[in-house]
Amino acid sequence: MQVSDKSSQEMKSTSPATGLGAVTGVKPPPPGALWDELTTAAFFGVSPRTLSDLIRSGAAPVPVLVGPRLRRWIPSECEAAVQALPRAPLGVGMPEFLAAGKARKRTERDTLAESLAQPAPA
Repeated sequence: MQVSDKSSQEMKSTSPATGLGAVTGVKPPPPGALWDELTTAAFFGVSPRTLSDLIRSGAAPVPVLVGPRLRRWIPSECEAAVQALPRAPLGVGMPEFLAAGKARKRTERDTLAESLAQPAPA
């Protein structure tokens, strides 16, 4: 398999395209190439930070390590992960894993705010 390691500047689309590049400005890698973080995040329609949250929750595949610090995603695993995402009827709230993450972050934020609001011991 080929490895796509173009910089984010090189990945920006300069002409209108269809599919992935039409929405995100990211050119899709050639067929058979592994995806970098920007391409994978664009495929899921999220930011790289949200992609990390999806990986932690198990909703997105774990990347393969091509090198000591080089992470890439296998396109077929990403496509299978999208097919496995929960479906919600229109008008229904967010998926459980996102709601749980938001609740956890809210609790952490509130705990931090309370600790900062307490006066320091004299």
